[in-house]
Amino acid sequence: MSNFVDRFKMEGFNTDLRLRYRINDKLTLTSNLAYYFDPFNFGYVDTYNDTYLMGGRKTNTYITQLSARYILKTICLLH
Repeated sequence: MSNFVDRFKMEGFNTDLRLRYRINDKLTLTSNLAYYFDPFNFGYVDTYNDTYLMGGRKTNTYITQLSARYILKTICLLH
């Protein structure tokens, strides 16, 4: 099995882009876009007649994220 895996081993890549926008001293917006590419994701597929079937797949993963952060101070809340 080691020869099989070495034959199909390929290098994937990933990239991330993060933007941060500070609206004021208390509010910040952050946007994140990520892309991951794996040309041969190796793993278990099924069992057939007591034999394990292994296979590979090409994966493209996109992740998008938007977040906001607001800062509250306890001094402001007490007044």
